[in-house]
Amino acid sequence: MARMRMIALFDLSAKHHAIPLGTGNKTERLFGYFTWHADDSPPINPLGDLFKTQVWALARHLGVPDIIIGKPASADLIKGQTDEGDLGISYAKADRILNALLAGYSPSDLVLLGFDAIEVEIVRRRLDSTHWKRRLPTVAMLSPTAIGESYLRPVDY
Repeated sequence: MARMRMIALFDLSAKHHAIPLGTGNKTERLFGYFTWHADDSPPINPLGDLFKTQVWALARHLGVPDIIIGKPASADLIKGQTDEGDLGISYAKADRILNALLAGYSPSDLVLLGFDAIEVEIVRRRLDSTHWKRRLPTVAMLSPTAIGESYLRPVDY
């Protein structure tokens, strides 16, 4: 479904001579909670460096109605499915843990600071297991200038 939506978005952008904008946020990207070559496909993503909770704060600041902001985040692929239900942790808690991990705190540091050990492990495991989704596809290096392997080096955090 996500790839079909992206196909429609790219077709409409071509029709209207426009550029598709992405709506993925840092939390979704770090958790790998997106469909590869779908939600992550637009060439411009103005929200990509904001955690999910920051996107909600920005939406409130811009006057987006509470009925939209307060709706549980969901890909809406299955009735009753929510992001937080799938992830096993709220975005509010996950964002605090992710921010601390990105700042250099270890999981054991976070537990000592009062974070729940199980929640820290949920976030750490998700972050570590989805690293591959934040990289370009691996290319067989048949020349010294293989794109993505030696010619261009994508940076992934």
